[in-house]
Amino acid sequence: MKKRLMMLLFLFGIAFAFQTRLFAEETVPKHKLTLVNCGFCSVQHGYVGTIDDHVFITEVTEHDGVWVKTGIGNNLVDWTGNVTFQEVTWSSAYFNMPDHDVVVGRNVLNGIPVTVVNGTAVPSRARPGDIITIIADEPTEEFVQWTGYDMTGGGILFANAFASTTTFVMPGFDVTVEAKYSGPVGPVGPVGPVEPVEPEGMAVTVVNCTASPSRARPGDIITIIADEPPLFVQWTGYDMTGSGILFANAFDSTTTFVMPDYPVTVWARYRGAGVSRPPVGGYNVTVRNGTADKSKAYAGETVTVTADMPASGKTFDQWTGDVELENANAAETTFEMPAKAVTVKATFKKLPSVKMYWVTVVNGKADKTKAAAGEIVTLTANPPPAGKVFDRWTGGATFDNPNAMETTFVMPAKAVTPKALYKRK
Repeated sequence: MKKRLMMLLFLFGIAFAFQTRLFAEETVPKHKLTLVNCGFCSVQHGYVGTIDDHVFITEVTEHDGVWVKTGIGNNLVDWTGNVTFQEVTWSSAYFNMPDHDVVVGRNVLNGIPVTVVNGTAVPSRARPGDIITIIADEPTEEFVQWTGYDMTGGGILFANAFASTTTFVMPGFDVTVEAKYSGPVGPVGPVGPVEPVEPEGMAVTVVNCTASPSRARPGDIITIIADEPPLFVQWTGYDMTGSGILFANAFDSTTTFVMPDYPVTVWARYRGAGVSRPPVGGYNVTVRNGTADKSKAYAGETVTVTADMPASGKTFDQWTGDVELENANAAETTFEMPAKAVTVKATFKKLPSVKMYWVTVVNGKADKTKAAAGEIVTLTANPPPAGKVFDRWTGGATFDNPNAMETTFVMPAKAVTPKALYKRK
């Protein structure tokens, strides 16, 4: 009996341990670990992954300690990733697996920097043509999309701009990318707010070139032709979300692209012209003697300007400036923002000289002592003397009702002397 009881306890212990292990395995989650740009990668924790073009992918249990190692690294330097490293050497790094997917890798010696706002880039320094993985931070707001540009002003073409973890191919210039979260999608560089598609299409703003058509709907084919200065170099461009334009041939002075879902700006670059990028936040809008509905705007945006109230004796004349206005003779008007800063000025002129004429009232009063021709003048007779009553008005004007003690007349182009007459009762 005792032997049987011991056997039952032993079997119960095995079952309990097995269930506990199953429970632990079910409740401790695993997360994806990706190693990039580190030559021959390995994870020293018994995890088996896949290697594809120097990318190692595996799954690691949350909170486990992980050693990552590389065997190739003559041109590779420090480690980077969306994780806190606890120990780092030239060829390896150690960390505890957090509660989210992790991407780690090696930076390239003297590589081109990748600046990330609200996220992490792996690697954060790379060579042209390298694949860059970017991971958005995890704030309380919902991720919306990626935006970005290189130092020439050209947009970044993401594998999926709406995925919180995505990739892009490193261009030949410094790069800045930003993760946008719930709320209006604002610019990180030469971009602007999204506007609804107008019936005639969205604007194609061009610099140093011409576009045909100059307004288009999503999916239309746009042909761009560079002007003819000394030597054409390449095309760059972006849409209003910051995404780059994919040209059929960026190095051909005449090329095409497919119109995206938002207004675009493209420009031709030439040898000796230097590398410039439109200002962050848009181009300045300066208004003199008036106001604008925005102080900065992006190419293709509509700007509304309103003139100040004119000073006494003056009236609005017209708008002047370095942009074409919808109606330069209207005190409130609009213009489409070009790819440059704009200054407009409201001008005023004197009101025409108006001649005033005297109003002299006998036996009464007027609501004005002087009036211009055409003005309405109101007359009121004095109370009649004792034993008399009001009779009528007389004198130099056509009265609305000459027999009423209070009446009006239209001022003629001369001085007048209205007189109230009385008669005996």
